[in-house]
Formats: sequence, structure tokens, C-alpha cells
Amino acid sequence: LFAHFGGVMVGCATFAQYIASFTLVTLPRATGYGLGQSLTVAGLVQLPGAIALTVAVAATTRASGRHSPSSMLRLSAAILVAGFGLMIVRHASVFDVAVAVTVVSVGLGIGHCAGPIMILRHVVIAQTAAVNAVNALARLAPTVLPAPTVTTVTATGPTLVAGVVR
Repeated sequence: LFAHFGGVMVGCATFAQYIASFTLVTLPRATGYGLGQSLTVAGLVQLPGAIALTVAVAATTRASGRHSPSSMLRLSAAILVAGFGLMIVRHASVFDVAVAVTVVSVGLGIGHCAGPIMILRHVVIAQTAAVNAVNALARLAPTVLPAPTVTTVTATGPTLVAGVVR
């Protein structure tokens, strides 16, 4: 159950990171907190995070022999809180957002890896496939379920933000 809760946490954090970083980077400067950049720049902000996530997964896999999966899941949560806290405090430049995205991505990498390791250690071999599938759904649902809502809200028409039609 802890692994599935961790999976939901990782899924929610993934969705929140994409929404927060893309929004901060692409909103007009006139809003007072947007950076006024293109979607291309917002996508490039994700690149260091993707590299950090890959490294974090590899490091977590190696560390799984020395540390328990539950401690790695707690570490993941702490890093996610630190990354989102950093994004709240420092978001005045694209570099600031990219650093926060990278920190969050490290937490996501650890979390994505810790859940399945926890399952493999605590479930009989005959049930690992089914339980891992449930865990994958637990990680996926928070990113998939809000997508239609966000799409519906953004597709309802242009919005006036600080005098700029978006």
C-alpha cells in the first residue's frame, strides 16, 4: 500500500511540475510572475531535469542494495518538497526554473524507482506482475486524469491576462 501511495505522490508531482514550469516560463511578463518565453524554451527547461531523472534512477537502483525502498521513497518526497519549495521561492529567470525542475526530477527519478523495488521485496514472485501493474497505474492516473480537465479549461477560449489575450 505504501508503494502505491508513493506512486500516486510521484504521479501528482510529475503533473504539477509540468504545469508549474510550463506556466511560469510561458506566461507573459506583464502578469508579474511569468517569464514570457516560448513553448520551445519551456520544453528546453525540461532537458536538464530529464538527464537528472535518468541519473537518479540509475543511482537509486544501485543504492537499493544498501538502503530500504521505504527510505528511498521518503528521500524522494523530501527532494520533491525541496524542489517545489525552490520553484516557489526562486522563479525570476529561466535558469531558476530549470534548476527547480532538475531538483524535482531527481525526486521523481528516485520515487519512480523506489516503488517497484519495494514491491519486488515484499510481494511473492507469482504476484509481482499484477502488483507492479497496479503501481504503474497509481503513478499514471494522477498525470492522465487531470489532463482532460486542463484541456477543457484551456480550450474554452482566449483569456485576458494582464491586458494580454492568451
